[in-house]
Amino acid sequence: MRVVHKFNLNIGETVIDLPTSAKTLHVEQQYGQLQLWVETTPGEPTFERHYRVFGTGHPIDEVAGLEITYVGTALMEGGAFVAHVYQAVPDKQCAKRSKIHEKRE
Repeated sequence: MRVVHKFNLNIGETVIDLPTSAKTLHVEQQYGQLQLWVETTPGEPTFERHYRVFGTGHPIDEVAGLEITYVGTALMEGGAFVAHVYQAVPDKQCAKRSKIHEKRE
């Protein structure tokens, strides 16, 4: 059974432990806080997902050993700050996730 969960995101980095098949659905401001909605299947193996938030015009730090992918953009503070959310997964976690999926097939 799938379920949708909501998580607060901090400016900078937020680490969330999620099932391997979790699917990011949406990012948006809600009640002044940046939120992330994720569809998950409870009971599956989990791994850490690192979400990083950058403002428009700020450098997107590439960190060795991380795979960084765009998740979404949200307007904060009435549009005064635009938050761009990326997921940064450590390479070793990517390999771990691949191995878990191989075992299922």
